[in-house]
Amino acid sequence: MLNKKLIIIYSIFILIILIMLIYNTKPLSRESTNLALEKTVTANSSYKGWTGEKFVTWDPSLVVDGNIDQPSPIDAWWSSGKNLPQWIEVDLEKDCIVNQIKVDPDSAAYVAAATDYTIKYATSLDADNWKDFNPPIVESNATARVNIGGCDYEYNFQPVEARYIKIIITESQSSDTRWSGYGVFDEIEVYNK
Repeated sequence: MLNKKLIIIYSIFILIILIMLIYNTKPLSRESTNLALEKTVTANSSYKGWTGEKFVTWDPSLVVDGNIDQPSPIDAWWSSGKNLPQWIEVDLEKDCIVNQIKVDPDSAAYVAAATDYTIKYATSLDADNWKDFNPPIVESNATARVNIGGCDYEYNFQPVEARYIKIIITESQSSDTRWSGYGVFDEIEVYNK
């Protein structure tokens, strides 16, 4: 009799554990969508000027608009001057697991390009404590994706929980010396792949 009661108790216990595991376990999901797309972006400055047709601001939000490789330097964020370093920051609006960032550090018309930069991250709870990815993301350790469409550089790293992604530009170059030294980015994409 004791054996039957014990078997029933153990069976119920195992059933409860199985139910808890099934309903409380979330599968590890991999986002194939750009987590930065149309999110809030801030920068320490933005260039404002005349394009020959109209007065425009090269707003930070242009780096998350999804328009990559547009034939115009107007569809990129530009810093307001040659006073590097410059920074641009994407707010993913909640903490997300990320392990890949793709960037296009130039205007699509190749008027100027960020040639030396670092990418860091922070969480919701610690937004002022910028951390390095593993491995650290600097321009020189990118996987180049040139001439395949989309962003030119891809960075893969150990998964981290991040809400904010910040790019600090310390050098830029241009074929036209008038634009050398400006911070410029065409697109920033963030993924959990």
